[in-house]
Amino acid sequence: MNVNDKDFERERELTFPKYTISIVTVITGVHAHTLRHYERSGLVEPSRTMGRMRRYSDSDLETIREIARLADLGINYAGIKEILRLRRQWHTMQSWPGDQTE
Repeated sequence: MNVNDKDFERERELTFPKYTISIVTVITGVHAHTLRHYERSGLVEPSRTMGRMRRYSDSDLETIREIARLADLGINYAGIKEILRLRRQWHTMQSWPGDQTE
């Protein structure tokens, strides 16, 4: 298995939807109604099963923890949304295809 295969597998594992909302509340300490509010506000977008049940990935859990931390600091949802957008943009810029870092 080469480096690209390992990166792909790691990314797939992080983004695979596997946790129900009840499990996420236990893992993160964030109440279910707060998770639904995060979703309505566009802060997190869990996957859905055929029966429309929410499924969260490990990546979603990281995002939920970060949202909760930022909210505890007093940042409103619009500000949190912008911070998350900028972080995704920064991450994309850091791993730009073809860039060589030495």
